[in-house]
Amino acid sequence: MSNLKKKFSVVADKLAKLEPGEHSIAEIVREIKSIENLKVDLNTLKANTVYYNAKDGALTNMDDLYVDITYQRKIRLQKLLNQLEALEKYDIAVAGAIDVILRPNENGEGTSGKYYVWDGLRRAIMYGLCGGKSIRASASTHSEKLEPEECVQHEAKLFKIRNADSEKMTPEEIFKSKVVYADEVALDQLSILYKSKLNVEGLTPFCAKLGGFTLFEKCYHEAAKEGRLKSFRKSIIEASKIMQDAWPDDEKISVYVLCGLAYLLEINNVDELGYDAIPEAVIDWVDDNEAKQSDITNVRVHGKAIICIAYYFAHYVIGDEYENGLEDIIAGRLEEAGVATSDIAFLKNPKFQNMSF
Repeated sequence: MSNLKKKFSVVADKLAKLEPGEHSIAEIVREIKSIENLKVDLNTLKANTVYYNAKDGALTNMDDLYVDITYQRKIRLQKLLNQLEALEKYDIAVAGAIDVILRPNENGEGTSGKYYVWDGLRRAIMYGLCGGKSIRASASTHSEKLEPEECVQHEAKLFKIRNADSEKMTPEEIFKSKVVYADEVALDQLSILYKSKLNVEGLTPFCAKLGGFTLFEKCYHEAAKEGRLKSFRKSIIEASKIMQDAWPDDEKISVYVLCGLAYLLEINNVDELGYDAIPEAVIDWVDDNEAKQSDITNVRVHGKAIICIAYYFAHYVIGDEYENGLEDIIAGRLEEAGVATSDIAFLKNPKFQNMSF
């Protein structure tokens, strides 16, 4: 690998297409450092990083690290750099130790002296970019009886067990951990849930469970991006109260119905339509039709669940008899969102009016 300055796209493509077999971690790091006008400030990363020392456990020289791309993930350089930029340093407390293994010499006598990273490739590269010379590693050694291809097979199995078979955290579990370490966004989301009397992962006990945190989080971030968090908060709290009044015996609140109703309420509030009978209309409609939350979620166009549910509330639950304008506004937004005319007609199908799905 050359020390000449190179374009990001060239290096990224090269690393993503590394041939199966062994590659030096140090060489990969040098290749990345050769990128012209690298957007990540390596000097800042070095200044912010606290490096491993002997007290942190067994250390392995970065120059002795290798990776076998035969079984490893391909290197996604942009993703790796984005993570480094977000962290602003290499955090040894978070990173812990990488996992490496020594292979025997091909003659079966002794070891090669090369440590193959079977878990922690990205961490090793990031640490090298931050100027690390020796990294904390949990090391083991292959049996001298193994052939080279058997070593690769064993490492591949270890890699698969560690990365594919381990249980991943759910979005709710991740949210809970963020609350504990006082992430500002998570705390704001928790505040909304608390005021909405909705429970996620036991954070607001004795409240109705929110059925699906991922969509709530997505809607929150969309509102933040569009600069309407204030109205989003108010609408979610109002929607939750309406739903819990309408379905007082339900232990779980559908996130689809919640966000769809909140979308409707937000339009009513932001556009100052002044229609204040929505809570009463929803409660009466549920009682009159003996409706379930799932009845509402059944009527939606794929990929446009929230706006479709909002339209359902406007068209069937509230209706246009008060000339409140909600239905027309949402119908217009359906068109703006690229919903086909035939799909909008589907949503208006009279068969849905009496809950005969």
